[in-house]
Amino acid sequence: MKDIKLRPLRRVDLPKIDEIYRKHHAEDFGLPSLQDSITHAVAHCGDEVIGFGMVARMVEAIMVLDLDLSKRDRAKMMRELMKVAIMDAKQAGFEYLHMFVSNPAFAQVLKKHYGAQACSGEALVIKLSGEKDG
Repeated sequence: MKDIKLRPLRRVDLPKIDEIYRKHHAEDFGLPSLQDSITHAVAHCGDEVIGFGMVARMVEAIMVLDLDLSKRDRAKMMRELMKVAIMDAKQAGFEYLHMFVSNPAFAQVLKKHYGAQACSGEALVIKLSGEKDG
């Protein structure tokens, strides 16, 4: 078993991290900018970089819509809320705006009108308050 250790990211690590990302993960997810990270670390074995991890700041659009309103009113409300969400996320300097959508029809609207894309993989969340460390 390799002696795997963690250390802070160094500029010289970036080409190897990019190589690993392109070889194994580029089809699955976009790698956020380091400017969007809260923290990051390099996994290494001796001088060999074997992995990279980061905690990225992420912005999520959340909408609570009154479904009793007419379809037209809901659409107008959604357009206005999306306009603000996109503008504010851009002004804050984020690259991505995430949305976790349970209604397939709503997901189609977001794809058609806003260019939203499905993420591969499964959306997961870990509740950090009151939970034991792994």
